[in-house]
Amino acid sequence: MDRRALAIAALCVAVLLIASVTALSVQYLSALPSPSSQSEVADWPMFHATPDHRGWTSARVPESATVAWTYEYVFTTPAEVRYLSSSPVVQGGVVYASAGGLHLLPHLPEDNPYAAVALELSDGGPLWHYSYNLISGALSEMVTIQGDKLWIGEGGTTTILRSSNGTVDSEIVGSNRYGVAYTDAAVYLAHYYGLSRVEAYDASDIGLLWSVELDSPAGGAPSVGLNMIAAISQRGTLYGIHAGNGTVSWIAVTNVSSHTTPAIAGNLVVASFEDGTVRAFEVATGSQLWNYSTDGPINSSPAISETRVFVGSDDGHLYALDLMTGALVWRFAAGGKIHSSPALAPNAVVFGSDDCKIYALEPDSGKSLWAYQTESAVKGSPAIVEGYVLVGSDDGRVYAFGGPATQSHPVAFPSAMIWLTMTVVLLICVAAVIAMKFRERIRRRVYR
Repeated sequence: MDRRALAIAALCVAVLLIASVTALSVQYLSALPSPSSQSEVADWPMFHATPDHRGWTSARVPESATVAWTYEYVFTTPAEVRYLSSSPVVQGGVVYASAGGLHLLPHLPEDNPYAAVALELSDGGPLWHYSYNLISGALSEMVTIQGDKLWIGEGGTTTILRSSNGTVDSEIVGSNRYGVAYTDAAVYLAHYYGLSRVEAYDASDIGLLWSVELDSPAGGAPSVGLNMIAAISQRGTLYGIHAGNGTVSWIAVTNVSSHTTPAIAGNLVVASFEDGTVRAFEVATGSQLWNYSTDGPINSSPAISETRVFVGSDDGHLYALDLMTGALVWRFAAGGKIHSSPALAPNAVVFGSDDCKIYALEPDSGKSLWAYQTESAVKGSPAIVEGYVLVGSDDGRVYAFGGPATQSHPVAFPSAMIWLTMTVVLLICVAAVIAMKFRERIRRRVYR
């Protein structure tokens, strides 16, 4: 091989090495979090994160059950009657939670300082607490953070706190056990005790916009999607209500009780019922599209990904169903009833069980990723924000898993596209060398 061919071969090898190093560097850097993603925290401001109550976020779940911090309520209750089914919410790096649960009512002192708290997301440090009003009745299990307002139910009253310090801003007659849903325009409240209605309030001044009567108190929070409100009564009647003016568009009567929150995904409303069924309805008409039966009552609200519905059952299984058909994709056996409503991330579905464990499963297969043992049943729904999973347990604690310090970002190995690029560059180099050799042979034959 002459000097020219050697030079071309060396050049080709150099190009191949440069291309490989560049491709690997780009992929490695893309796997690392950007400075902005390390400092910004995605919010989870209400039950199941968004007004449609799908329970889905783009944030990722930690890869292991590493406890970042715990916050422990101080109860006057005996351990056997504690009931912390509260689902934490997060806004602007602050966690808000209540010591919700009917079982607390006979045991809480009037000046109990642990009814609702605001905690630092980074370390669980308390920022303020709100004293429970014993006279008003049981405390709601869900709170909702709406800008500078924290909505919390106390028996027959919905109290609006200032999120900055926990003082009372205003009150609304009527309870809410499962929190509220809100958009930029309005806040939607479904009454759980006493009153049987869904109400819409102006998002800025909390003035009443409209009210719709139900056939019984609400079974869960109202959900919002496609300018439609989906609200379910404790008798299991599902209502489709126009979000703007409160006009009832349709009513779907099931004659099966429900104490869960429906979820809206596209043109589907998915709800769960105490007869063990999960049902999908058309948003526009209320027509039932499919029905799947589990082996026990359901007290877990469904969560919805792009293609699947996830829900727990008292039969001790978490179910993954096809969103369009309701067909079973997989089910996972926990060690106890599942009242916890699952939360979804791209890499995991997270939920709690009466077996005292918090589980993270692979969404596509149902394979267990990790589990953590608490000291009592886990009935609350987890919240997922960037780097953290937060959930309450009946042992009186709020658990935070993960966090920025424990998030791992492994080195990325070459993908199929990078290997293809390297192969093409190598083939070009080889072809160039062969062409040079062939040209040199022809030139020699011509001059002989």
